[in-house]
Amino acid sequence: MFFTDTTIENIINELSKIDSATEKVIQTGNEEKEDYNTYIAEQTRKFDKDIETSSNLELSKYEDSLRTEARKKLDTFTNDIDKEKSRIQSAYDTHKDEWASEIFNRLINTGKGDNI
Repeated sequence: MFFTDTTIENIINELSKIDSATEKVIQTGNEEKEDYNTYIAEQTRKFDKDIETSSNLELSKYEDSLRTEARKKLDTFTNDIDKEKSRIQSAYDTHKDEWASEIFNRLINTGKGDNI
């Protein structure tokens, strides 16, 4: 089988077309890969931002809940202290003269024992 210059030239032209087409396919594939990487990076940024926003919202709700619970406990504690303070004040008001006399008498009696 003999190849003529025209046949060889046709084969070279066809191979050149195939090579050009291959380069275009590779270039298109690289461009699509770059586009996909950009898309994935954007989706990752969006997802991270959504997670951050959601987390901050949940954290804020939790902090508010803790503040409310702490405020309720503090109010209860304050009320309990106020009640105890009132109870002590009432006991003092009722018994202050009696207690003062008792303290006075103890001091007097202790002083007598020291002089003997």
